[in-house]
Amino acid sequence: MDIQMCLKKTKKLGAIILVASFFLLSTGCDGPLFQSYSQFELPAYDGDLSWSLVKGDAPWSNRYDHAVVAFDDNLWVLGGYSPGNRGNNDSYMEDVWKSPDGITWSLVTDNAPWHGRRGHAAVVFNNAIYIIGGFQVNESSGMRSYCNDVWSSTDGENWTPVLPSAPWSARMNHSVVESGGKIYLMGGLYNGVNYLDDVWESSDGSTWSEVTDATMPGGRVAFALTVDKSNNNIYLLGGSYAGAPPAAYGSSDPSVTNWENLWQFNPTRTPKWEAKGKPENYSGMRSEFSIEMLEGTLYLLAGKANSSYRFSMSDATYATHQYNPITDSWKVDSAGSGFGARYSYASVVWKKNLQEPELWVLGGLSDSGPTSDVWKAIQETE
Repeated sequence: MDIQMCLKKTKKLGAIILVASFFLLSTGCDGPLFQSYSQFELPAYDGDLSWSLVKGDAPWSNRYDHAVVAFDDNLWVLGGYSPGNRGNNDSYMEDVWKSPDGITWSLVTDNAPWHGRRGHAAVVFNNAIYIIGGFQVNESSGMRSYCNDVWSSTDGENWTPVLPSAPWSARMNHSVVESGGKIYLMGGLYNGVNYLDDVWESSDGSTWSEVTDATMPGGRVAFALTVDKSNNNIYLLGGSYAGAPPAAYGSSDPSVTNWENLWQFNPTRTPKWEAKGKPENYSGMRSEFSIEMLEGTLYLLAGKANSSYRFSMSDATYATHQYNPITDSWKVDSAGSGFGARYSYASVVWKKNLQEPELWVLGGLSDSGPTSDVWKAIQETE
C-alpha cells in the first residue's frame, strides 16, 4: 500500500501533544509508521506540505550520498553511491542527469572528470554548478581519497577544474551554501575520525578564506544547512559528532546542546553564531537529513537518529518539523512525512518558470535500501 494512504492527518491546530496522544498503526501498510508524538511536547499542525510522488523509479539508478541542484530550468542529479547496483560494480557514480519536470530524465554524462564520488557538496553559483569536495574513487586506478577540489560547469557535461587543492582540508559529508554572493563551506569528516568545525568563504570558488572568528558550534558531519534569502541568514542543525558514543536501542542519546540547537549564522554580525529556538524534549538529534527554507518557513525533514541502531520507520526522526524564524517557534507535522522514512537523500527548493516554489526530495536510503524515487511538495495556504 502507498505510504501516503497510510498517513493519517488529524486537525490539531494550536493543541499540545500529550503523553497519551498516540497514532494507531494501519493494518495492511508496508511496515510500521510513526506511532507517537508524545515525546515532542510541541504544538501539532495539520501539515501544510502537500506531497506527491513524481517518479517511482528514475533511470539514474538507486543511490545515496549524491547531490542535487536546481539550475537552468532543470533538476540535476550528480554522482553518489550505489552499492552493488551496477553490473560493472562501479558503485561510486560519476554520472550527471537532468530533468525539466522530475519525470523525464536525460543522461548528460556518465563519466564526469571528478570521478565517482559520494558525500560531496553541490551549489549553484555565478550561473554555474559547483562540485566541492567529497570522497572519490577512481574505478580504473582503484585510487580512493578524500577530496578538497572544486569543479564547475555551465552545462553539466563539460567540467572545469576550478581548484585542484583548496586551502581547506579534504572532507566528505560537509555542507555548502550560497549566501550574499559568496559560497560558504562548513564542517565535514576527514579520515573517518576527524569531525571538522571550520568555516570558509569564497567569492569566486577559487580563492578561499577561513572565517577564523566563526568556528562552528561543535565539529560535525552529515548535518544540514539552509539559507533565508530574505536576509542571508544561514541556519545549521544536527549532524553526527565525536566524543560521546550513541545510546543503546530504546535509550536516549547523550544530551549535547550544540547539536540539538538550531543555529543561525550571519557573517556581518558579532558574534556570528546565535542559538535559536529549541523546544522542550525536541527530537532534533538527527543526521544525514535536510532542512530547507520555503516561503519564509524552515522545514526539518526526515533523517537518521544519531545512533546507527535506531533508524526505522517508527523513529521520531521520521516526523517533519516546521520552524518560524519570526516567532522563533517550532511545530511538529501531525502527518509525519509524505515521502517516508529515509536518510542520505538529496533535497532542493525549485522555483521554475515563475511558478510557486516546490520542495523536492530525491533518492536516499530507506529501510529497504537505496532508492531512485522523486517526490515534491507544495506549501498549502489556508
